[in-house]
Amino acid sequence: MGDDPHLLSGLAMNKLFSGGIGTTYNLIPQDYVAICRLAKEGRFAEAAAIQEHANHITYFFSKYPNFSYRKAGMRVLGYDCGFARSPFGQPISEADYEAFAAALKPLLG
Repeated sequence: MGDDPHLLSGLAMNKLFSGGIGTTYNLIPQDYVAICRLAKEGRFAEAAAIQEHANHITYFFSKYPNFSYRKAGMRVLGYDCGFARSPFGQPISEADYEAFAAALKPLLG
């Protein structure tokens, strides 16, 4: 399919596409479930508003090329998944995690 921000456009193709896989799906599953449900119901304007919110989170993560921050996002939700393995990521300091978590929490709602 592609990047997380393209879910709704894929769902708009109706029977050609029925789902997706993405990193942010783990962080805001309720949003992606709603996008899929609304698209299935043909309520694309409502789904687009939710997709836009999800895209803000995806953009936020794009500022952190170290994939350990994706796992740190799960830690913000209460699931400590450790760090990404090399070469995709390196451990992050507790101070960096705290700053990251403080910036992410308002986006998650």
